[in-house]
Amino acid sequence: MSAAPKIYLQPHEYLQSERSSEERHEYYAGKIYPKIGSNSRHNRIVGRTLIACMQLLDNTDFEPFALDMRTKVDYGYKYPDVVIACNPHFEDDEMDTLTNAVVIIEALSSSTERYDRTTKFDRYRTIPTLREYVLIAQAQPRIERFSRIDNPNVAPEQTLWAYQAWSGLESRITLDSVDCTLEAAEMYQNIEFDETEADSPFDLRRKVS
Repeated sequence: MSAAPKIYLQPHEYLQSERSSEERHEYYAGKIYPKIGSNSRHNRIVGRTLIACMQLLDNTDFEPFALDMRTKVDYGYKYPDVVIACNPHFEDDEMDTLTNAVVIIEALSSSTERYDRTTKFDRYRTIPTLREYVLIAQAQPRIERFSRIDNPNVAPEQTLWAYQAWSGLESRITLDSVDCTLEAAEMYQNIEFDETEADSPFDLRRKVS
């Protein structure tokens, strides 16, 4: 997030303002931040990932949402690219603020990657129900997953997370907490990779059709 935070607001004031706003803002510790826009490649990856999750999780207790589904964290609210919940719970009757995220998926970009890996992950880790955090690269076919290691003796933000990465369009990405497997080729369908952005051994000129 590159924009400077605005005035201090109470959570209920933020929600009231956000629900009447044409633009999306995130909120943390009393301050609001404009949500950074995305490019077409980001939108394609998120859209394909959402469709894949919807198909795989149909007729289960898990439900995926994307982009405009606000998600509650300690001291704030975020807008994940894709979020999956089990029997979704909402903060109030508006049903636009999810409180029990199980999986959160973010598509990385050069402007947000550091934030997605650090501060944003720190805030997501405060969600007690969160089991997996997934990062999808845009410049190359690479997907990373952080999985919570259970320890009832520590707070959610202090738990350890196991790390796994998949590279290449032939990869199959497991989401253990929702019992499904995503195909990298489906998530990257119609994506042209940019060699100037990537430091990768793969042939980034490949395009999935």
